[in-house]
Amino acid sequence: MLIGDADVLSHYRALLVREPSLQWAEIWSLASYSKDLSPAAAAPVRLPPGRLRGTAEQVLADLDATHAAYQEYLLACAVPLLIQADPRFGNRESQLVTAVSERVDSIPAARAALAAIRRYGYRSKR
Repeated sequence: MLIGDADVLSHYRALLVREPSLQWAEIWSLASYSKDLSPAAAAPVRLPPGRLRGTAEQVLADLDATHAAYQEYLLACAVPLLIQADPRFGNRESQLVTAVSERVDSIPAARAALAAIRRYGYRSKR
């Protein structure tokens, strides 16, 4: 797999949409790395709002400091799932909106990530 290969990312995103177990694995891998979930965590339907604080911090840092290909993955795959799992995005939803909005012209997946935030985010549910 080549870094930045749009076809690979598109294929992975299609798998994520179809496979709930893969969705959970994606959420769990990021959240357990950030110590928001135990490595032995079972798949919940929805996490308590604001639970993914460390994950949110890591994703926001990665959006600022990583290669465009990884940012594309985060925006296409991880962010939509994380915002569904924790609509408050670790209580940093407004920072996520700002970070994603800043990338709309440079990262193709940013528009889809913003749509997911609008659809699933806490502020959209008020």
